Amino acid sequence: MTLAALALTILACACLYLVSPNQRWRAQPLPMAPFLALGIVLLIAGTWLWTTALQPLAGFCMAAHVVMACLFAFPYIAVLKNGPHAPPLRGSLPPEGAAFSSWGGPAMKKKRG
Repeated sequence: MTLAALALTILACACLYLVSPNQRWRAQPLPMAPFLALGIVLLIAGTWLWTTALQPLAGFCMAAHVVMACLFAFPYIAVLKNGPHAPPLRGSLPPEGAAFSSWGGPAMKKKRG
């Protein structure tokens, strides 16, 4: 029963994460209304299974812990899957081409000296 509760809770978190406009697993977020409702239903079912498998307070705390861990880990899993989307910081890499030879980033200073 605890494995079913764990599976439902993780699926609920996945649904809630994938409807977010800031999610990075898919090119477009999932449709808001049906998947948000599905995520809430799965979360309630998962919490109910946790409370029946364990004592009520322990089950609720376990469900809250799994939700917290999943919603914390999902963005990092997306970065591992897709790689970072942010450009490099200014000054970390010099621009290419002769037109940028006067650019004063740290990498250019190392080249000159």
